[in-house]
Amino acid sequence: MASNQKVEEIEVEVVPPESQTMGGDRNLTGLLAWVLDDLFLIPGTKFRIGLDPLIGLVPGVGDTSTAALGSVILIRALQAGVPRIVIARMAAHLLLNAIVGAIPGLGDVFSVWFKSNRRNHDLLKNTLA
Repeated sequence: MASNQKVEEIEVEVVPPESQTMGGDRNLTGLLAWVLDDLFLIPGTKFRIGLDPLIGLVPGVGDTSTAALGSVILIRALQAGVPRIVIARMAAHLLLNAIVGAIPGLGDVFSVWFKSNRRNHDLLKNTLA
């Protein structure tokens, strides 16, 4: 009797397709970009900073953790099937922010100005539009 049983195949995807990820997750990537790059308004100005440069002040783990958080936007772009050239630009933004961010002081000022997560979210949004 055991030889007549059907074995059910399970298909596992490492990166789920766009239909499962990008619907409400565009809001997730926008929220993540906002928290990392634009969360706080500097009083008396129209300039905003996020947690990226603030967490980057923590030696060793700061820039690594913000790069990991920023990579969520890159992963969502992969899941959405964004063209490779856009993925490469997004990865370059993250890499540049991480490399320059490793320089004490200067890296945090660069993160405030460059806003890699905002750039990546905008690339994702514009590519999917």
